[in-house]
Amino acid sequence: MRALAVTRDATPARRGARVRSAWARLPAEESAAREAFARVLDDAEAAGDAAGCALAAAGLLVAIAIEFADFRGLSRALPAFLQHDAGPDADGIDGLLLDLARLSLPLLDGGQPFCAASEAAAERVHHWLRSDTPVDADARMLALKLLLDYRGQQLDLGRIEQLIAIGHELAAGSGVSPAWLGRWWLLVLQNREWFGDAAGTAQALQQAQHLAQRYMLPRLRFELACVEMSAALKTADLPQADRLFREIDALRPAIRPGRLPHGLRAQALYLAIRGDFGAALQRIDLLLALCVDMEVPPRDVGPYQVLRADCLLALGRHGESLALLQEQAEAQQGAQRALFDARMAVHRAAAVLDEPGEAADALCHEALQAVAGLRYSRFLRPLPLMAARLVERGLRLGVAPDFLRDVVHERRLVPADRTREDWPWRVRVKAFGPLQVWRDGLPLVAGNSAKAQRKPLELLRLLAAHGGGPLAVSLVVDELWPSLDLDAPRASFEMAVSRLRKWLDLPEAVRVADDAVSLDPNLVWIDVAAFETLAARDGEAQAALALYRSPLLAAEPLRGLMHTVRTRLAMAHESLVQMQLERLLASGAADAALRTARQALVHDPMSEPLHRALMRAHLHLGERAEVLQAYRRLRALLADRLGIEPTAQTDALARQAGL
Repeated sequence: MRALAVTRDATPARRGARVRSAWARLPAEESAAREAFARVLDDAEAAGDAAGCALAAAGLLVAIAIEFADFRGLSRALPAFLQHDAGPDADGIDGLLLDLARLSLPLLDGGQPFCAASEAAAERVHHWLRSDTPVDADARMLALKLLLDYRGQQLDLGRIEQLIAIGHELAAGSGVSPAWLGRWWLLVLQNREWFGDAAGTAQALQQAQHLAQRYMLPRLRFELACVEMSAALKTADLPQADRLFREIDALRPAIRPGRLPHGLRAQALYLAIRGDFGAALQRIDLLLALCVDMEVPPRDVGPYQVLRADCLLALGRHGESLALLQEQAEAQQGAQRALFDARMAVHRAAAVLDEPGEAADALCHEALQAVAGLRYSRFLRPLPLMAARLVERGLRLGVAPDFLRDVVHERRLVPADRTREDWPWRVRVKAFGPLQVWRDGLPLVAGNSAKAQRKPLELLRLLAAHGGGPLAVSLVVDELWPSLDLDAPRASFEMAVSRLRKWLDLPEAVRVADDAVSLDPNLVWIDVAAFETLAARDGEAQAALALYRSPLLAAEPLRGLMHTVRTRLAMAHESLVQMQLERLLASGAADAALRTARQALVHDPMSEPLHRALMRAHLHLGERAEVLQAYRRLRALLADRLGIEPTAQTDALARQAGL
């Protein structure tokens, strides 16, 4: 009690000194600095010291804004600052602290607008950053971080570039700690990614990863794992996401509770995309409990609640999901309210996706029109299969087709049946017959390869013949560069991959991982892959046969592995035709069998089993003359091309027709 009394008897000058002491600790000891600011605020309020209240409350606001994760004390600091801030009269560190709090107000409280006061504060902080004022380098980075957050919320790209240039100067100098260097590159990464600068994002990620590894910074590694998890989920790289999931779990004990929701959300999203909605819901409930402890404002909890609602929807708890979204919507206004209304429409539509009829179509139409009007492409983000089904229905109904194609491309959505050619695939490849390639519906190859280099197209042919791969790099090298020296083939392979990516104008379509190369099945449709999938399904023989336009890469001379693949596919086609003919003849559909046999012989005129199937179809229809005519054509063809006679099985059919 004596110590408390002494503290409360301290003079305003003493309280100001304690605020500046807490400010000095803030970059390295945020938690301790917050406690110090809170104690000064207690004392200043008890003493009726308005200036001290403003300074201490400003310190608390700045401490909260730096992390933007632990909001404890905001409900107290915000009104204290608004009540006691007397305007920009203070100078030095006091003035800087007050200005940092002023520009942070719109970020911390949705009720505080970007206004003349916050803009003037931002200009003064910018001037201070460019001044020669002697100050700790980490403190300067701290101020820069808050100002960059402010300009980022305004989407002021010009000012953002100025601030990033200042930050790069500071980072290149001496005195900035590894922890703040890591924070800086993470901030640059987030800004570059937001504005679609892929090269800048990659550079910032590389710098941050280097710092995290060199200085063993668990917090930075944790944040990077969350960023990398998001990137892996965008590209549907689930093995990478699984590795990062485990890394986030391993790092969690070293992370302060206020930062944990970022990792838990990334993990919940991964679990949902993987289809483990119960486990995802457990992670979400844990992070929501942490948000309560950290006094996170409702607007910042909103994205977590949306994720929870999506998981409830996936578990069939439709009423709960809609009630949760409705609860969130009631706290929103303007554009945010419209967004929640669209989400609720999507949930109502998703609940009836399995139902046919006009009523279900109307709900889907309404939902997709709503998200298209808002350009809201990330609806049902944790539920890509459900989102794809909704898009599929929307395309059938003709709802906003351009928008839905953009959604498919941006999110790499795939239909429930990946054999569908009429989906908005980024790339379509047909290898039965002459090679044909389309990107976004426009032909890249139409029967010739004049505009593409030879080796990249050979690589594409090889991959397409194998349904997209993956193929071991060593196998590809042996097939395409069999005569080069030991070191040269790998370099030649990498050059071919690079040129193929450039030619497709879609680098991510060609994947190289684990010493294997493949075409991304979420982006590329291949007729060979679709044929083999359909051929293995019961009742899909006719759909498979429709894809077999001609033998693999017809009219091209193939050797080695490619010739083996062509033969294997031709045999699969022949076997499929025979099974289909047997089904048709058994069901009495002799006319259909006849058409099927004739079409198959166009592709493989030397196949005796197919000629025999044609003869059986004619025999089934009682067309004995046609059976004998078909037999004579086959006999002449075999003698002329191969110098052999028909088999006894074929002769027996001819005798049945009266030969």
